[in-house]
Amino acid sequence: MSSTKILLLGAIAGSTIFLGLPVGRMQWVSPRVKAFLSAGATGILLFLLWDVLSAAVDPVETALKAGHD
Repeated sequence: MSSTKILLLGAIAGSTIFLGLPVGRMQWVSPRVKAFLSAGATGILLFLLWDVLSAAVDPVETALKAGHD
């Protein structure tokens, strides 16, 4: 995944957190909206974590295999 896509998804997750903080304090907002914002931010952040960690494992495995051979 390109850096641009990662930054875009990070911005989307950050904006849901940024919106979710004041919306969570508002009394008139339904719990469904609060849950949607929370789930959306969590899902995107978990996806980004998985994507970055899976890309970070490849160079480490390659170096370990080269060192073992």
